[in-house]
Amino acid sequence: MTPDGRVRAMVGGTDYGTSQFNRATDALRQPGSTFKLPVFLAALVMGADPDTRLPDEPIDIDGYKPENFNGQYAGVVTLREAFTRSLNAATVRLAQEVGIDQVIEVSRQLGIEGDLTPTPSLALGTSEVSLLDMTEAYAAILAGRAPINATGIASLRLGDTGVALSVSDADPNAVELNRTRDPMVSMLRSVVTDGTGKRAAVDGFAAGKTGTSQNSRDAWFIGFTDKLVVGVWVGNDDNSPMDAVTGGSLPAEIWRDVVLAAGGSGAQQAPSAESQTPVRVRRGTQVSTTNGDRLRQAAAPDQSSCNVRACSRAYRSFRASDCSFQPYSGPRKLCTR
Repeated sequence: MTPDGRVRAMVGGTDYGTSQFNRATDALRQPGSTFKLPVFLAALVMGADPDTRLPDEPIDIDGYKPENFNGQYAGVVTLREAFTRSLNAATVRLAQEVGIDQVIEVSRQLGIEGDLTPTPSLALGTSEVSLLDMTEAYAAILAGRAPINATGIASLRLGDTGVALSVSDADPNAVELNRTRDPMVSMLRSVVTDGTGKRAAVDGFAAGKTGTSQNSRDAWFIGFTDKLVVGVWVGNDDNSPMDAVTGGSLPAEIWRDVVLAAGGSGAQQAPSAESQTPVRVRRGTQVSTTNGDRLRQAAAPDQSSCNVRACSRAYRSFRASDCSFQPYSGPRKLCTR
């Protein structure tokens, strides 16, 4: 997608005839270390900077003992080092210092809508989210404001009925990232130049973050160039482990291939927030048409039997008109939440 949320391409599966389930929008998976983005952004919001130092050493929180990927600890490190090397112990400690509630608040501001469990392991991406949500969150960093709401259309007009869906240039609820945006971009850049995301490097500016869930059940790389935000997730529908796949391997390589196919990076340095023009779809756009009342009435679900709010949060594929969602395989199903 572009930094303003306009989706240029999306792959939701290998064969639509076999499964209509869109893994890019509807699959909820553990994001692993890609979720360190809101943790470190929360620290920046609280006044830290990339040179702030913190210990990367064994930590025990009521029996929860997170370990680094290589089983070793780095001692005292800067925020930049902890993020670039994806140090788990330092990240969990940082999340405890800024507060899990603050991490969740920043996540919500970035547009991450999944159920986020307020436990220490949240900092390492144990709560399930969608690839689209996470890609929108990274787009917000590039744009310098949050949230960014992805859209696959710029405008839509239904024949000569006068019914239209418009795109707004301004989100009245957007939060400007201000002083936190540039240091966050800088740390994301370090991941590609010096850290776990080296395989994503292209000729020019690129920034992003790797992520791997437990036993390599999920592997991610999400990042951006000066003009494009790309999210990659690799995994199995049955949640079975993969063999030696990490976010810094296959996903980073796929990310690089996609970026190069799209024209590569057009800058050597990080773009400014002022160069981005985020937009969003006005969800629930009011229509100005004589058919508007009939259209809204036809789209309205039976409120007595359909929990629209709960279903829309649980399933991105949720359709209010018939209170249904699209599962991994087979026909649409009724939402009973």
